[in-house]
Amino acid sequence: MCLSSLVVNGFCTDIVVLYLCVLISSSHIPEAVAEVICIRANNSRCKFYCGQDVLDLSDIDGSSVQPSFTNIPDSRGAPVFYQWSPCTKFLKNCSVPVNVCRVFKAGGEPDNLGDEGPTIKFDHDRERYRWSYVGPEEYLIGELKTNVYLEYDGLSEGRTSSMKNYGDYFTMTLYTKYVPRDPAVKNKVNDGGGLSAGSVILIIFVCITALYLGIGMPYMKFQRGARGKEMIPYYSFWSEIPALAKDGCSYSLQIIQGCASSTSAEVSTRRNYERI
Repeated sequence: MCLSSLVVNGFCTDIVVLYLCVLISSSHIPEAVAEVICIRANNSRCKFYCGQDVLDLSDIDGSSVQPSFTNIPDSRGAPVFYQWSPCTKFLKNCSVPVNVCRVFKAGGEPDNLGDEGPTIKFDHDRERYRWSYVGPEEYLIGELKTNVYLEYDGLSEGRTSSMKNYGDYFTMTLYTKYVPRDPAVKNKVNDGGGLSAGSVILIIFVCITALYLGIGMPYMKFQRGARGKEMIPYYSFWSEIPALAKDGCSYSLQIIQGCASSTSAEVSTRRNYERI
């Protein structure tokens, strides 16, 4: 009805255009998530600048023949142990230089669990920095990956948790004093720089309502000569909404009551048959 009666005057066209502009602009509101890029420091083998945070594991980084950690246990007690160095690739048990290696206690060819990396990102779910390594692609398993989460421990140079094995990727935690106690990127996220979905919806609703009334009421007054409540565009339609909502709720309740009565009748009938 609106398009057929008012499109000539351009009123509905303006409303639709303004609505789409508000909707599109609001969809580009950034979320309250801060991403940082970690850059390796010059002339440093294991020091990274991640925004305002500094991650420096140089003091616990291994050498080309000796990994930093050599006997990391498996979380499920499997007859294996893991070796890891944060930055420097080592050649000890694995046949190629790696950052992460899995060694079988019974012998056999060790597994390369990561020779590319580290790639450092802040995990917003765990609120910790994550060092990721990528290994070769294995048949039927896929690309092997290892994630090491860094957690502050002011009393430890460096100690690890056991390694968790999820088939194609592995994960553990490093506890060390060489990472920030309270990462700046986490505080930036908690401070909030964006809007939640509910806030966006509320803003859209308020803007559309303001546009609807701000443009519609002058139009109805000066073009249609409306007065009082009739200045609200399609007032009769809006005034009927409460009654329609009430009728809808009443109808829904009747349907629910009818279903409940039908179910009770079926149960009663079954019980009667069982007694017979």
